[in-house]
Amino acid sequence: MRLIIISLFLALSAPLAAQQAEITNTLDSYFKLIEEKKISEALDYIHPDLINMMGKEMFEQQYDQLFNSPGMEVDMNEFSIDTLSDVHEHETVKYSLVDYSFQMTFKVDVSKDTSGLLPDILLSSYQTQFGKENVTMDVPGTYLIRARREMFAVRSSAFEGWRILDYEKGMRMILVTIIPEPVFTHFNK
Repeated sequence: MRLIIISLFLALSAPLAAQQAEITNTLDSYFKLIEEKKISEALDYIHPDLINMMGKEMFEQQYDQLFNSPGMEVDMNEFSIDTLSDVHEHETVKYSLVDYSFQMTFKVDVSKDTSGLLPDILLSSYQTQFGKENVTMDVPGTYLIRARREMFAVRSSAFEGWRILDYEKGMRMILVTIIPEPVFTHFNK
């Protein structure tokens, strides 16, 4: 009897492990593209309903502004998946909640700051925005920021593979048009 229970457990857990491996592979590919600043390709991993709602060009412009702001260089790297929930199925669509983190490096040109106050003002500003414990100043004008975020991984017959949706409370009103309320309830969001 014990062997039957162990066999049944292994048979049921294998598909879950495979789904989590697929999600991890998808996120690793997405994160690599972001690190390489290949935004157009990275956006192919975003849920198509959000892309259609906002327009791919709008997302590309936002990233372009971030990565190409005059006087500031931004890099994003050291992405890691911190937690990956079990897959939850609702009306044939599968969902997983992912906690992830990454490092942003902001290099700000402070050469024209004759007062010498700008580096500390920026440090204080970034610490307020991202949390004091998540921001350090490497050298004046270079800030290391550890960001922690959440996203949904979604798999549907409407598209191929897993697609992602970043989650923030402020975006919930938009996301509820894509993710049904029972899914938010399941994940306590």
